[in-house]
Amino acid sequence: MKGSAPPFRRQHGRIRRGGAIILSERGEAVAVSKANMEAAARYNKANVRRVTVIFSPLDRDIQRYLESKESMGGYLKKLLREDWERNGCPEF
Repeated sequence: MKGSAPPFRRQHGRIRRGGAIILSERGEAVAVSKANMEAAARYNKANVRRVTVIFSPLDRDIQRYLESKESMGGYLKKLLREDWERNGCPEF
């Protein structure tokens, strides 16, 4: 669709006066202060974990399949939760 903004998670803002201008999911420009960006960075550092998956050339078929999903992370989390429940939900 011509002229439409990509999803919010893929949008990068321009730095302006210690903050940033980003596009919301609706495509509206939203100002974010430097303090808000720093608070989000502190929260992410303390609470968010990133997991990297490496695909060998032999796994290109499943890589392409995963990339075809609307949300790769959401799809993987759904599969993991289904597997977890199927195997008795061990507590950690």
